[in-house]
Amino acid sequence: MSGSSRRQTRRSVLVAAAGGEVTDPKGDAKCLLDQPAALEALQFWQDLIWKQNVIPQPAQASALGSGNQFDRALTAGERNGSWLIRTYVKDNPALSWDTHPNPIGPSGKRFTFHTTDSYLMFKNASSGAPDAAWQLLRWVSGLEWG
Repeated sequence: MSGSSRRQTRRSVLVAAAGGEVTDPKGDAKCLLDQPAALEALQFWQDLIWKQNVIPQPAQASALGSGNQFDRALTAGERNGSWLIRTYVKDNPALSWDTHPNPIGPSGKRFTFHTTDSYLMFKNASSGAPDAAWQLLRWVSGLEWG
């Protein structure tokens, strides 16, 4: 796995799959990373790095250089989102890759990472420039949008 997958949001999926929570669902002011399920998930992540050598250690990741190690075929996998598929195809068309779901955790459940960095656009029927609105919508939902 590439070193770029070390973000907190990626680890929170592991915590949920272990049956834990990152913060108290009743109020985000209380951190729950000291609870057994969360500690189990975080230990699993650390073991992938330091015991099983599945994820590059910090010095190894640094030696691989900046940028995405997976699309440069320097790592065997990457835990990331569908937003990078376009990058993989563009940056390395010869790269052979596939996708898979997150594993089922000790809780018996599979959890998925979702972001909030999306957007919604609506075409207003009473717009003064309906053709321009459609042109913009086609562009942001097409292959040219990066």
